[in-house]
Amino acid sequence: MDRHVEHRPAEAAAGMRSRVSEDDLALDPGAAVLDRIKAIEAERCRLEAEQIQLMDRFVALARADGNNAPAGGRRAGELCASFAKDEISAELSWSRHRVSRQMWLARRCRCELPRVWELWQAGAVDGWRVQIVVDTSYRLSQSRNVAALEEAVTDPRQGNLTARTVSELRQWCNRFVAMAEPEGFETRHRAAMKDRRVETWQQEDGMGGLFLSTSGVNVAAIDALLTRRARELGADDPRTLDQRRADLLMDRLLGRNLTDQAGKAAVDLTVLVPASSLLGLDDAPGRLVDGTPVPAGVLRSLAGEPGTLFHRLVIDPMGNILDVARLGRFPDPLLRLAVQVRDGTCMFPGCQVSAERCDEDHTVPHPRGPTCWCNLACLCRRHHRLKQQPNVTLRQPHPGVLEWTLPTGRTYVAVTDPIESPDMLDPWFEVDEPSLEELRRAFAL
Repeated sequence: MDRHVEHRPAEAAAGMRSRVSEDDLALDPGAAVLDRIKAIEAERCRLEAEQIQLMDRFVALARADGNNAPAGGRRAGELCASFAKDEISAELSWSRHRVSRQMWLARRCRCELPRVWELWQAGAVDGWRVQIVVDTSYRLSQSRNVAALEEAVTDPRQGNLTARTVSELRQWCNRFVAMAEPEGFETRHRAAMKDRRVETWQQEDGMGGLFLSTSGVNVAAIDALLTRRARELGADDPRTLDQRRADLLMDRLLGRNLTDQAGKAAVDLTVLVPASSLLGLDDAPGRLVDGTPVPAGVLRSLAGEPGTLFHRLVIDPMGNILDVARLGRFPDPLLRLAVQVRDGTCMFPGCQVSAERCDEDHTVPHPRGPTCWCNLACLCRRHHRLKQQPNVTLRQPHPGVLEWTLPTGRTYVAVTDPIESPDMLDPWFEVDEPSLEELRRAFAL
């Protein structure tokens, strides 16, 4: 699962200073410049919202002129309003579609998500994040779920809107839709699978691009297989991991160098599966380790495939996995799996490297620190090295909560999200959790 980042309140206030003074530069030049970067970003977001408001006003003025013209009327007013968008596009060198899209975005945000609109006007969020939330609300069919979405993304305790990267927010919103309306999620997945395709295009410098659109489970399996095969080539291979992955994919597609790859490719893929969904008690979606939601129908299909192995992870009522530990330096497979499931990605703020491609790092180094749930976290190689740099400290006061203090002295807290269940979104939702014996009987384990 992914996580969000909390900024210390004092630092957030400091980040709104409008300019870098000479005194600030003398005292702490790095922190002063960082404050200014933050302030400029907030002002850019605020001006972005103001610009769209002015577009609306320009179009409204044109509509009024058309309505009030001697030979005017409603039809003339709408025509003038339509041409006003063309004038805006000419002035900004934007496409007319972009102008219309931005105006629609602001209008829906003001009407359906007023608290999100207020954050945008205040400069707390940018248009990219607003667009993700608005598009998510459009995919929800029930007004109460739209209200729940706004409540969740604007809750400062969760930090879903203001403290997540764009990709983290998109992932969180996808899971929210899947959990809030699982039947609609399943229906849209089946419709989207009818549009699966491969696209190619030519790029500069003699390169080309390849795009595949298919089930998220299939893409995750391809990614895991390419990474595993690339690492199996060994350290003596002079190519980077990305180069090996690209070459392996091309060799597979073009039928080259397949002497050691005959037969069906086997790959380990971790999917979190609600027991109630496996038994058909509901259509609650599952999720990949990185948080990508998986429809219930796909889960049941995967469960019936030969070689599928089940692990039972017990969580508390808030969706947190209970403690797992072992003796020795290296985590065993089950502990490693539990940490990967909890973290989802590298636990540095904004990093999206999958947990399955990370190291399980001891926050307090071994042997001083134990090999346990509360002292392990997924870090990619880059941020594993960052942790070891001077003036960088890392603490894990609670399992899945990492406090990074960076060279400027500022602290950023990366927090894992709990594993969502339908009853966490709707307090009136109840389902009897099946026992382990019921699962074994159901799947003849």
